[in-house]
Amino acid sequence: MMNITPKQYLENLVNNKQCYDLDNGKVALYHKDIEHMAAYFDISVDVDIRTADGKLKFAICKATAIDNSNNRKYSSLGEAHPDTNGFEYFVAVAEKRAVDRAILKALHLHGDVLSFEELDLRNKPKKQSVQKTTEQPKVKTLTEEVEQKILKSKD
Repeated sequence: MMNITPKQYLENLVNNKQCYDLDNGKVALYHKDIEHMAAYFDISVDVDIRTADGKLKFAICKATAIDNSNNRKYSSLGEAHPDTNGFEYFVAVAEKRAVDRAILKALHLHGDVLSFEELDLRNKPKKQSVQKTTEQPKVKTLTEEVEQKILKSKD
């Protein structure tokens, strides 16, 4: 059935550049790749929205990953709030965070591997807008021009 370990599967993703290398030596995987790992290693997941508030754009979800080879359960919470993410769809982000965290726990990869959904995209560089200046170029008076020529000629 399985011919590689979760760490070997992860190494394949890293070698194929299917992840983000983070500054702290960890990697971040896309949600779809974490779900593919869950399917490959026969891990199923159940998700429950614990709370969601559209006004505050806040959500908490709980996911339980079940390793079907030994029936062990691994639970984790996922949260999303404007202070913790730059994503627009906060409930989906909370769900993905919970699912990915639970799957990574079941695969014994949590702590070393993060989900892309964990990354804070608020500091991502934004397009800089070009502002037109209304300031007119300074026109030198005749006196300023004469003074400048006299000072240059002294050198």
